[in-house]
Amino acid sequence: MALIPPFFLDCVVAIGTRPRRRAKAKWSASGFLYGQFISAEGDQKTYSIYLVTNRHVFARAKTVVLRFNPKGSEPAREFDERLRQPSGEPKWLAHPDPKIDIAVLPIIPAALDANGI
Repeated sequence: MALIPPFFLDCVVAIGTRPRRRAKAKWSASGFLYGQFISAEGDQKTYSIYLVTNRHVFARAKTVVLRFNPKGSEPAREFDERLRQPSGEPKWLAHPDPKIDIAVLPIIPAALDANGI
């Protein structure tokens, strides 16, 4: 039996939708956080953070609810996220081949830190 380090679970994100504003989220998918190393200065490392999931999860949605595990023992935190820029362009990226069911959504690391995620 393989053991998964507990901190790996902090990288798992639940993805859902809300039928109406302030309604309970309906959870339908999951994704994981991926950090791409950018640079290091002393002990400080900088990463670009992405939520990786399936293309079909974002394809028809205008907004999603993301549930993150906090750093401490508090309950998970939910955030509503619009999937389009004000210009109408998608915030997320997908593989150019539509048969490949993968998508990534950039996440702002400072926002995660500020919310104890």
